[in-house]
Amino acid sequence: MALSISYAILWKPYQGIIYLLVGFLLISFCFLPESFIISFLILRPTLDYFDEYKIFYNLNCASILTFLLFIYCLIFLTQHKNEFVLGKFNKLFLFFILICGCSLLYSEHLYISLEHWLRLIVIILIFNYGLLKGAQGLTSRLLPVVLGSAVLPLILGGFQIISNSGNKFTQGFNRIYGTFSHPNMFAFFLAITLFVLLYIRKSQSRKKMWNHILLITIFIELFFTFTRAAWITVFLVFVFFIMFQRRLNIKLIFFFSIPIILIVVFPFIQKRFVDLDPERFGQNSLIWRFNAWSYTIQKVAAHPILGHGIGAYAEDFNFAAHNDYLRLLYETGILGTLSYIISIFYLLRNTFMDYLRDRYKYNKLIISSLLLILLLFGLTDNLLRSTGNLISLFFVLGLLLNTHISGYEIKHPKVELLPKNCTGV
Repeated sequence: MALSISYAILWKPYQGIIYLLVGFLLISFCFLPESFIISFLILRPTLDYFDEYKIFYNLNCASILTFLLFIYCLIFLTQHKNEFVLGKFNKLFLFFILICGCSLLYSEHLYISLEHWLRLIVIILIFNYGLLKGAQGLTSRLLPVVLGSAVLPLILGGFQIISNSGNKFTQGFNRIYGTFSHPNMFAFFLAITLFVLLYIRKSQSRKKMWNHILLITIFIELFFTFTRAAWITVFLVFVFFIMFQRRLNIKLIFFFSIPIILIVVFPFIQKRFVDLDPERFGQNSLIWRFNAWSYTIQKVAAHPILGHGIGAYAEDFNFAAHNDYLRLLYETGILGTLSYIISIFYLLRNTFMDYLRDRYKYNKLIISSLLLILLLFGLTDNLLRSTGNLISLFFVLGLLLNTHISGYEIKHPKVELLPKNCTGV
């Protein structure tokens, strides 16, 4: 074993890096569990870059470390089970997970279904871990971890712009993808990071220079992903964000107006909305997606109530659905799809109504914006397959649900959602 690791480090640097990462995080998991989860959250967006390198059987680095995260969160929440009750959002989302779990009984792709089911369990566990940490007043310490996780993807994304080495699959465009498997997933990650940064900026009495640099960098790289759904989604969510702010922020309005000006002024950008990969599909990609969606709806009719099994879509169709809701409809039927939508809408409605009652609760506006991004992006993409993004998103949601900003100071009021007198989740 030692010889194979030494060989990998010397002659296969990528594989050597993976061994070192896994070894470091295994040691942290055993002896410094808090350090493990922080290290994992920082490194998780980067692990997709090594997705093709398998360590054990068919498991890659991300799969093994996500399993360790599952064990850690389970132990942690069990140890703190007396500190919270199961709120309504948890119950709704757990019902969705239960339906997905039932699909294991009839799925034709049992291993794939089991893998997707465990991912959903990890997501609800990290959400509750974030809730508890937020209740303990640790949001201001842990939220920058999400920004830290963006450093390597942003550096690699910048390199892909400069070296013209991004994804060239869409003819005429150098689409950067950072450390992710696809530009669309990188764009979603940048959208999460953007709103986390807006929250952190709000908590500071004086804006620091690195905040401005990071904000500009995120906008530039979001633009160079050339992800139409991300552009439209971030614009629509920002309109919502601006409309309901307690005070207008002229600088942010200026930053978000730049993409509109670019689209209007430059035909090159307009082309991204018009020409859509005729060589790959024999038609533009929008028409291809509509045809794929129509075909999916036809296939749903065979098992409309319970579906064909979580994770079955890509195996049965040999292509991605590009629509989370239709994918869920095919995999988990009407029951699973409705339970997912209801759980997310419940959390969105509660947090937004709470913000309207008290507009000093800036965290609730950020949460509402992030949930809208999740819902809108899912109309045209495969977010529920992006485990790394969902782990980051639900960790942030959990942290922010128990923190709010009043004025320019982060305050930690009485725990709102986890303890026995909780309201909301």
